[in-house]
Amino acid sequence: VSLAHCKSCVACAHLSGEAEPVLVCRAAPAGSSTPPDSIRSQLARAVWCIEDGAPARLACIMPTTQADAIVVDADGHAVGILSRQRARRAPGDALARTVMEPGVVALFDGARVEQARELLTKRGVKTLPVLSAGRVVGRVRG
Repeated sequence: VSLAHCKSCVACAHLSGEAEPVLVCRAAPAGSSTPPDSIRSQLARAVWCIEDGAPARLACIMPTTQADAIVVDADGHAVGILSRQRARRAPGDALARTVMEPGVVALFDGARVEQARELLTKRGVKTLPVLSAGRVVGRVRG
């Protein structure tokens, strides 16, 4: 799914004005039944995605319940994680792509909770984007 499609999705809460490159995705993953051990049962549905060419400082306006934003490229693919802390330390004109943590560790929406626990522990990451058809549909925090 392209980022342009994401921007027109009615399930998303878009910020306007200066924060236009920020999307807060609330779209539910495909599939109506969720097994209890499925990662879908653990998803945080409100996910901040920031375009890689957007100002990094936009991560500073995330709600306090969000510590990280998922940085996406023009096609909507996750390319990095940008924490509010990193954004605060960045120069005022820095772009998200220049200060993000590159190399996203992610799960597909069919993963099991145990797989998420393993990745969070073994890889030492705090946020795992959850993907469906290449699109960010949620996140899991450790």
